[in-house]
Amino acid sequence: MLAGAVGLAALGGCSSPAAVRVAVPDGPAAGCVRLHDALPASVGGRDARDVTPASRRTAAWGSPAVTLRCGVTRPPGLRSTAQLVVVVGVGWYLRSDDPPWVFTAVSRVTYVEVRVPAAVPRDEATAPLADLAGALKQALPPRAAP
Repeated sequence: MLAGAVGLAALGGCSSPAAVRVAVPDGPAAGCVRLHDALPASVGGRDARDVTPASRRTAAWGSPAVTLRCGVTRPPGLRSTAQLVVVVGVGWYLRSDDPPWVFTAVSRVTYVEVRVPAAVPRDEATAPLADLAGALKQALPPRAAP
């Protein structure tokens, strides 16, 4: 039955959304493949999307897209005294209080950046982080200090 539905969708001219362009980071990639394999199919109520260029260090969900980049460099402005947003046991550094919301997981051995589009209200901006916490904790060991 599913195959028939897919065939009808193809005949009807329906197509999946275009791949989301996400720059592949050039920082350390320890654990990024494990993280990619553990990522959820949906984040913040948004379904996974293809990314371009294809990489196991990037991911995207929904439209406008929430994007993830694994192996980014240490965020500028991150200090040992920086206040972190802790969501389900993962510490995130918020680059700015202005959208788009750019969070970097700094409590894991590899820095992971998540961009939440400006279309997401401030009080819902951490929902994707909650959905990603399990994958980060499973794939990336904790960092001694941010």
